[in-house]
This record gives sequence, structure tokens and C-alpha cells, in this order.
Amino acid sequence: RIKRVQILTDQPWQYKDEHHKKDTDVFRIANDDQVMVDLELDIQGRNVLLDTFPGANVGISDASEKNMFHFQSNINADFYGITNFILGNSDNVHVIGPKSLKEHLQKKARKIITKYNH
Repeated sequence: RIKRVQILTDQPWQYKDEHHKKDTDVFRIANDDQVMVDLELDIQGRNVLLDTFPGANVGISDASEKNMFHFQSNINADFYGITNFILGNSDNVHVIGPKSLKEHLQKKARKIITKYNH
């Protein structure tokens, strides 16, 4: 339990220079190191993306093919959030770019294959 609160309004903010606002991507990851991703989604992939990450709506546009969509957005360069989305919806998502995301997914897939190849 909190027994007492002491308000320190008379003291300056000690570490003000060490704080800054970071960009947050549609997967809710705060990271200044971001890359542009380009995905092609079918209707189910689009719906899962929007249900899970409603902020992704700003990056979705219609593709030339009926019931297909593009998702383009700057996201964290560590690919947190998007990795699980793509792996969990691989039948409904195609990665167009960047190459670094494709390589990241290949590495994850190799780990999964190795883990269950016993």
C-alpha cells in the first residue's frame, strides 16, 4: 500500500535530456529505427490485420486484383509484431518487401523447421 506521496514540484526534472518521443508503428512498437514494408493481403489477411491492429488501416489500399489489398507502412526494423502476424497468416499474406523482412522470416522459418524436425 502507498502510505504517503511527496510531490516534488520544486525540483527540476533530473534526466530531461535523456527523454524523447519515439515513433510508434501500427504494431504498437516504439522504435526510431523503422523501415518501410510492403505486403499483399487477401481479404482474410486484411481483416485479421485490422482486427488485431486497427491502426494499420492508414496503410491499407486496394490492389488491382479483386479482394486483394496492399499494406505499406513504416514499422520497427526489428519486425516485432509483424513477424507473428505474417507467420500466423502466411496463407493470406505475401511479403513484397523489404528484402530484410524476407530474410528475417526465412531465418524464423528455419528455426521452426529445425525445432520440429526431430
